[in-house]
Amino acid sequence: MKKTISVFVLITLFILTSFANATVLETKNYKCNFPPENPALPVVPTISKVGYTYNLDVNVNDPDGDKVQYLIDWDSTGFHDYSGWTELFASGQVASFSHSWDAPGEYVVKVQAKDEHGATSTWSNGLTITVNYQNQRRNIMLTGFWQPTSQMIAQFSTNPTVNPDGWQGENWENLGYDIYSFVAKEYYNNQGTWEWKYQQIWTEFWDIAQQLHPIAIIGFDQGAKENTWSIENKAVNWKKWYLDDNGSQPVPNPPDDTVCPGFVRFSTLPVWKIEKAVNNQTFLNAEVNLFGTPGFYFCGYLAYLEEWYQAQHKNPDDEYQCKAAGWINVNKNISLEDCIEATNITIKSTVEKVKKETKVYDISSTKFNTLEDENLQRNDNFTGEKTFEHLRDFYYLKKIRTMKEQ
Repeated sequence: MKKTISVFVLITLFILTSFANATVLETKNYKCNFPPENPALPVVPTISKVGYTYNLDVNVNDPDGDKVQYLIDWDSTGFHDYSGWTELFASGQVASFSHSWDAPGEYVVKVQAKDEHGATSTWSNGLTITVNYQNQRRNIMLTGFWQPTSQMIAQFSTNPTVNPDGWQGENWENLGYDIYSFVAKEYYNNQGTWEWKYQQIWTEFWDIAQQLHPIAIIGFDQGAKENTWSIENKAVNWKKWYLDDNGSQPVPNPPDDTVCPGFVRFSTLPVWKIEKAVNNQTFLNAEVNLFGTPGFYFCGYLAYLEEWYQAQHKNPDDEYQCKAAGWINVNKNISLEDCIEATNITIKSTVEKVKKETKVYDISSTKFNTLEDENLQRNDNFTGEKTFEHLRDFYYLKKIRTMKEQ
């Protein structure tokens, strides 16, 4: 009996001690967190220009008054170009963001909102932005291949990989023209324009030219005597070219089927003006290469396409008249600083020309108009033989030296 009473007392003491030490739970009132409203973008499509900064204003209200941040997809229907989550903004505050595109096309922009507690909205409606090269100013197109030519024109590229410092071509030097450059992919982590393949060059060139509608085209590549800025006088519609990286010739070949193989197109750049200006303002040796050509490889191929494009759009009645096109070869050992200086001089000399009214010279009066290629080329029965080229070049040189300006 005593044993039973002892056990009962021990159990009772244990129960009382447990209740005394029990943790008292606090009751909290949990508040529901609602996501921000869905962002609403303008429904009317808009237009921007390659390299230009587009400004987008966004504001949403959060039902709980929480701060809000945004994620912007600047190319929601293409390769996607996400901004990353932005800083926090007060609910209802207008947040401004900017972006630029480095290639023409149609881009659909969408925005998503997230509050400070992580609740996210759905994506906004899409805002369609058409990006092109055109505005009130005409464009000048620069092309470059092997170094230093790709690097010396990189400041005019809208591609951030090629030109991380930002496009410098907008109304360059206040001369009234926008300048765009297109360079070889090899030097910029495959982010440039040109590959070592004829068909890729063909496709890219015509696509860019038809969007840019350049008033002038200046092509550059490596290949000249020591310290020489070689202004090429002509490009040729060759039928045989060095094989490209695919082991292929161009298709079509020759590239221009509107004329015979070996047909010559003369540069319509102000070649003598460029020669004189570069010689006077730099330590380089600038010279017009009257008897040579840009060659039988990519530079010669692109040089011909550029001068052919100019011939197609030379008419003053053309809405997008192209007044000048030509090629310059640059010695690989010239410093980048000197190359950039000579490039700028070349552009300025070309701008001086395209600003002037096209002058027409009568071939019967022994004067020549370098903008009217057919007067010089005499394409009837032209076979492209070297002897004929040299005779004509000599005749051209003799007469062109009498011209005071181009």
